[in-house]
Amino acid sequence: MCIYLCIFVDNDTAMLHNSFVLEENVIMKEFVVIKFVEAAGYQAPYRIWASYPGDIWGSPIYEVIDYFPTRKEAQAAVRAMKKA
Repeated sequence: MCIYLCIFVDNDTAMLHNSFVLEENVIMKEFVVIKFVEAAGYQAPYRIWASYPGDIWGSPIYEVIDYFPTRKEAQAAVRAMKKA
């Protein structure tokens, strides 16, 4: 199996990503759940963003909650956090 390093722009977040792409053109990614701090002023504090190899998460306006292999699992975690 061959693995290539690719650089591309994610149109959803307008961020430049370094990603490892398998020969079959499958991008290995996971999903990160973040929660904005109250001072940021967002009505919906939770967000789910795609995370690619090499991404570094951190900002004073949000807290990284956890990483998930699928978006579906990340959505379930957000639903559970909202109920708690």
